[in-house]
Amino acid sequence: MWILSSAGFIFLMQAGFTLVEAGAVTKKNRSAMLIKNLYNVAIAAIVFWLSGYGLAFGNPVRFVGEDTYFYASSGFERVASDNYLYWVIQFAYCTVVVSAFQGALAERTILLAYVIVSAIVAGFVYPIILAWTWGEGWLFDAGFKDFAGSGVVHLVAGTVALWGAIIVGERRSKVRAREGVQNAHNVDIKSAEITHELDDLNPDFSKIARKHFKGAEGELARNNNVYIVIGTLLIWASYIFFVGGRTLGQGNIRASSSSKIILNMFLSSSFSALVSIIIKALSFGISKYDCLTICNGALIGMVSVSGVADTTENWCSVLIGTIAAFWYVAAAGLLEFYHIDDPLEAIPVHFAGGIWGLFATGFFNLKQGALFPTAYHQGEFMGYQLVGITVIIAFVSVVIFPTFLILKNVNALRADKAVEEVGFDVVEQGVSTEFLDAVRDRIEAKESQERKRNLIAEHEKDSSA
Repeated sequence: MWILSSAGFIFLMQAGFTLVEAGAVTKKNRSAMLIKNLYNVAIAAIVFWLSGYGLAFGNPVRFVGEDTYFYASSGFERVASDNYLYWVIQFAYCTVVVSAFQGALAERTILLAYVIVSAIVAGFVYPIILAWTWGEGWLFDAGFKDFAGSGVVHLVAGTVALWGAIIVGERRSKVRAREGVQNAHNVDIKSAEITHELDDLNPDFSKIARKHFKGAEGELARNNNVYIVIGTLLIWASYIFFVGGRTLGQGNIRASSSSKIILNMFLSSSFSALVSIIIKALSFGISKYDCLTICNGALIGMVSVSGVADTTENWCSVLIGTIAAFWYVAAAGLLEFYHIDDPLEAIPVHFAGGIWGLFATGFFNLKQGALFPTAYHQGEFMGYQLVGITVIIAFVSVVIFPTFLILKNVNALRADKAVEEVGFDVVEQGVSTEFLDAVRDRIEAKESQERKRNLIAEHEKDSSA
């Protein structure tokens, strides 16, 4: 019952991720974020059943699982262990991977791209990493340790998020905000073709579109802090079972019991949440009421302690969470510096948090951690943690980087500029091609004017020099 209960609550994290994503994007894209998560769960279930579980747990003696009994549950009833039970909880962890990376692509990525990448991650990329680690493959045999997914789950998702955000590019509104050209749409909402289309829309979506074109609301404004807070609390509650469920039972001794593991998670995430909001307020001048910051601060604390939650002390969890906050704020700052657009800060949470979590395992593991004088094989253990970090990032990159590039080159990654400006929710209400053409023409006319002004300004600057 413990395994099934844990699987159910881990799966409930989907509701939390969905609410956080829907609340953090702008209002014109909220429904699109909601429906995307339903597609992803359905796709992930199918491909993880067909190939993922077999690749990961079909006796991976060499590279991947080779036992055909584990593919598409074809031989579950012919083996001794209850693989129906283990499939359920491993699929629950898989859903976290396919949800965690998608916030980095929000508001400019088409649904087909999400579905394709999710299928590749759930059916091939994540299972291969599973085979090498939790499937007791070569990394596990070498001595690599990741108790509850700092690397196996979160670093995989974070690496996908990083490449996706880089290749898909910044949102148009983010570019305008950075360049100080807020709300420069130059779309005449009184023109006949646009007015006719807006009048035919659902009243709520028509209002959103009109406000957007008029520049009446901030282009990057998050639309619902209530969603963000409730979603965070759902994830936090579900994470009790994310880390606690990895014990696969309740019979452990007190020093490594699920209760102690859960306490470690709460200490790390709580310290990380509070320290993150303080550091980010001091560094970037954000409000102390910034819900997404305290949400992500808590999340990176959960991510960071996951790898070592079963073999560390409570005071170590405090340090892990506190240091995780610095990783989070530093990673967020680097994204801004390099113009990598991540609307939900999935990269700082999952990529930076995953790396720090595996490092933290090398430092704070009571039996082999570098900070404990009585530990054994400390240098070797830390070495394999570094190998694990490198292998996970490298393997995921080798598969995902070309995937995103191919999607981009066949125009199956980023939404049309008119769709991005109007909003996915408005477009899906059924606006016509003529409407989008009219919006696109006005956008291109404005961009042409901007280019001419920039050329004239550069020419005048060169002449004066």
